[in-house]
Amino acid sequence: MQNINVPHGWNLCKISSVLTIKHGKSQREIEIMDGLYPILATGGEIGRTNTPIYTKPSVLIGRKGTIDKPQYMETPFWTVDTLFYSEIKNNIIPKYIFYLFQTINWRAFNEGSTLPSLSANTIMNIKTLMPPKEEQKKIAEILGTWDRALEELSNLITEKKELKRGLMQRLLNGAQRLPGFTKPWKKTKLHDVAEISKGTQLNRLNMLEEGYPVYNGGMIESGFTNEYNNGADTIIISEGGNSCGFVNFIKTKFWAGGHCYTVFCRDCVNKSFLYQLLKYNENKLMNLRVGSGLPNIQQKALNKFSLLLPSDSAEQKAIADVLSKADSEIDLLNQQLNVLREQKRGLMQKLLTGEIRVKVYTDEQ
Repeated sequence: MQNINVPHGWNLCKISSVLTIKHGKSQREIEIMDGLYPILATGGEIGRTNTPIYTKPSVLIGRKGTIDKPQYMETPFWTVDTLFYSEIKNNIIPKYIFYLFQTINWRAFNEGSTLPSLSANTIMNIKTLMPPKEEQKKIAEILGTWDRALEELSNLITEKKELKRGLMQRLLNGAQRLPGFTKPWKKTKLHDVAEISKGTQLNRLNMLEEGYPVYNGGMIESGFTNEYNNGADTIIISEGGNSCGFVNFIKTKFWAGGHCYTVFCRDCVNKSFLYQLLKYNENKLMNLRVGSGLPNIQQKALNKFSLLLPSDSAEQKAIADVLSKADSEIDLLNQQLNVLREQKRGLMQKLLTGEIRVKVYTDEQ
């Protein structure tokens, strides 16, 4: 920020010149009740109170723990002491500060060793570019339009997921049969329709930044490697950790770690159908976990897991096709959402540095 070109009419200033950083009280000191005003922490609302700590629009940022997720509050609120709120000066547009905070790499200012943390003094000493108030307002309006588009798309994705969940509830327990299928369904064990095997542990120190993904007990890949021990289009189930029982379908070649189960279908079951059926039963799979320290799911418990499925393989495929189509629609919308987020991030960076200037109209124009 020191060597940046300052756009005409803008100022290079410390954040302290546009706002003051404060924090709330300890959660023990707050009277939580069925009140009017939200009590906010880094993870969101934790309760309500009748006495707000601040009544004007404000931007909030984590003081401890999650320090890189700015929040914007238009209405009165209270905060706990792990969260900072800002008293913004009258000549500054609060929503502009919200977008400004989104462009700051907060982790670069981390002052904690084990738990990430920020200090008010550190925040207020950060230097930033500040346009005139009317330009702040226009930039905030433009980015607000993008946020509304993102919200609409996010809501559509939520609706599609709910529709798919309803389809799963009807189609995967036989409550609704697809046209043309009348053969009875059968109860079976997972071991009777699939072979389950455990992966091979890979030292995290040997992982790479790119290559074949490594799955080892989490909901996403834990790293990458230049080798693979499983082919594409494979069902996996998390074996250990907080997400044990999580079901995933890996479309690329990958490495299964020591806390990852791979599920290989026998000829009697359609692979796509079995994935959808296991995903539908994911909560039940998670209830198989044992152990208090590092929870895990025993392979023998998975083998004995009960399933209900059509005896007709054609019906299995037909159901899988319906649900896979719903997944494809959701995946496409998620891709669109990610593109929109990246476009907004790029635009925000250019608008808040003055690389792109906005036309500001005054009453005289």
